[in-house]
Amino acid sequence: MDTIQGYTIEEIPFLKMLSLMLDIPWLQLKSKEVVELYNFCDTTAQQDLIVSLLRRFIHINSSKLEQMGLDISSHVVNNWKLTFDKTLFIAIADEKKDELDGSQAYLNSLKNKFDDNWTRDNFVKSIGIGYHNIQDRQTAILFDDFIGSGETIKRQYLWFKNKMADIGKPNVEIKIVSYAIMESVYYNLISDGIVIYSPLKIKKGISEYEGYNDVQKTESLKLMLDLEDKLEDTIKNIKLKNYSLGYGLSESIYAVEGYNISDNVFPVFWWPEEKKKSKRRTLFRRLN
Repeated sequence: MDTIQGYTIEEIPFLKMLSLMLDIPWLQLKSKEVVELYNFCDTTAQQDLIVSLLRRFIHINSSKLEQMGLDISSHVVNNWKLTFDKTLFIAIADEKKDELDGSQAYLNSLKNKFDDNWTRDNFVKSIGIGYHNIQDRQTAILFDDFIGSGETIKRQYLWFKNKMADIGKPNVEIKIVSYAIMESVYYNLISDGIVIYSPLKIKKGISEYEGYNDVQKTESLKLMLDLEDKLEDTIKNIKLKNYSLGYGLSESIYAVEGYNISDNVFPVFWWPEEKKKSKRRTLFRRLN
């Protein structure tokens, strides 16, 4: 061991952290947060799990996000053969809610990925406005930035479909687009007959990781739950148990640079307090 200014640094953990930082550039800007997360672990097994998840974490920067938007526009125009005069993108946000919504923010950035025939009229900010604006025999593309558990998009899809029948627009074709989606949710939606496109499909970080056998998956889930037990149970009336392993048990390891982290991500990466209301310096931030 080497002792520096009163701190004891063990060789093996130091080398693990150094290797992690060198291999993953975006973590270099979060060195203090990574060290704190590493120290939050009680056992070597927990530390190894965190390192494994960080190495596989899908971190989208602005250039990657730009390319994903171009992939979406290309698929809509070239694969689905949809045209500006018969297509409406609709953010799945509810216009009755006051808070900002990710579907609106991402849809706003998606607009400039289409040619000049497409205008702002092709992109509407809420599902409530969308069902009024869509015309019969047109295509409605319900849009969300990230589909985690699938609960919201499925609910909005069924609501919109029923609404079309109720208001006399039975020939509206409905599709779904997102920047990213959990892979298992994607195939569930496909099996329900829903047409969907997303340039990024994400496996669950532990239970669908091909590098673990069944025993390792079970052990790793237990390790993560042990870490969650160290977190504060309730913050601002928000209960941790509702986000255990990520909302809907999503086990997501996905983040977009500069955007609010999804609650589908393991809470150990973003839950802001330990037991007894002790603040944490988290790897990601989430405003609820």
